[in-house]
Amino acid sequence: RFQCKQRTRYGKSYGLPNDQVRALHEDRAGVMWIGLNGRALAQWNRKEFVVVPVPEDGPASVVDFCEDREGGMWLAGDGLWYFKDGEFTNLDRKMGLRPQRFTSVRESRDGSIWVGSMRGLLRFQGSDVRTYLEADGLSDDQVRALHLDREGNLWIGTSSGLDRFRDCRFTPCLTKDHAPYDL
Repeated sequence: RFQCKQRTRYGKSYGLPNDQVRALHEDRAGVMWIGLNGRALAQWNRKEFVVVPVPEDGPASVVDFCEDREGGMWLAGDGLWYFKDGEFTNLDRKMGLRPQRFTSVRESRDGSIWVGSMRGLLRFQGSDVRTYLEADGLSDDQVRALHLDREGNLWIGTSSGLDRFRDCRFTPCLTKDHAPYDL
């Protein structure tokens, strides 16, 4: 944290479980969520760090967070997890998903949860899950990053380029050779 010319390095000595921060997310209440390596989560409540107990079979690392409209927290990383009211739910097991590395998670205006993975893009709508792959128009199955803009477009960064999802279809924007498409 920087204040004027001062720098404070927060880590283990300030109450974090370790110094290996992988993800940050500020929830609607202003609490900063911190994903760390080694089955470690913490929260910063503007006064102190609070360690969130992670069960033995809980997430090994978290690389992205998304708070949904019900106040639950989606956690992407080594598995896909849901955290609400102090309880972790492994969505891999619950939804019958193949074990994989999840890279990013976002909620769209319609309440859908979009999850990037190394095996495609997943869309959760209620109890339904749909996986989008290269065959559906993605530039690559390895989804690295997601962003929802203020117009409702979902931007998908893959290992082979940048795609946009709008009006139920994918449009490639950049490819491996960095040639831009007409948006």
